[in-house]
Formats: sequence, structure tokens, C-alpha cells
Amino acid sequence: MILGIDDIFYMLSSEREADVQAEGIKEAKKIKNLSVLIQPMETKMIWENCAKVLVSKTDQELEFYLSRLFMWLQDMNWPGADLIFQRLKDMPWEFVRLPYEISCKIAHRTNDVVWLAVLDDFLNSY
Repeated sequence: MILGIDDIFYMLSSEREADVQAEGIKEAKKIKNLSVLIQPMETKMIWENCAKVLVSKTDQELEFYLSRLFMWLQDMNWPGADLIFQRLKDMPWEFVRLPYEISCKIAHRTNDVVWLAVLDDFLNSY
């Protein structure tokens, strides 16, 4: 049986039992269009498990989504932000350099001091 995104999101919710979440993660790993897993607006209750799926992807699979992944770091209190931070840090600099620089420019333009601090931490820990 093929599950739809609504079914997968239901299973990914942190309100579900651990075994249901694990099955949701397994099913979500089959999704090809990863954008649906990047901070879905439907609920933050699935962000941590979405991050778990995303960090399991290869550098090449994530390359197209790096700018959006850096946006996840705008608030390190958001579910999954720590996982995304570590995964980005584990990528080669040539992959993350441009999205990182773009994120810094956006953070400066919007005067997002929290995000700037996180981006600074990212660079310092790289």
C-alpha cells in the first residue's frame, strides 16, 4: 500500500507512539521531493522527525535544498534545528559555502541577530 503525504505526516507527529513515528520515518525516507519535509507549515509537531529523514540523505540529495535548510537555523529552539545544523556542518564546504553566504546576507538585511549568531556559530564550529 502506498501512503499519501497526509498519512506520513500523521505518523511523523511527536504525539504518536514511538513505533508509529519510526514507521513514519521509514515511509518518509521514500519521498523524492524533499521540500515537503523542510519545516512543513502544517505543524511543528513533525519537524524533528522530518529532520531525521533529511539528515539521512546524501550530500547530493540535499544540495538543491541547502538554502532552505539554512533557514531552519533561524531559531535553534525549533524542533530538528540541531540535527540540521550538524548535518550541514558535516557537508563539504564547497557544498555549503554559497547557501551559507546567502543566508548571512539575508540575516544582515533583515537584522535577524539570532540567526546571525547561529550562522556565526556554524562557521566557527566548521
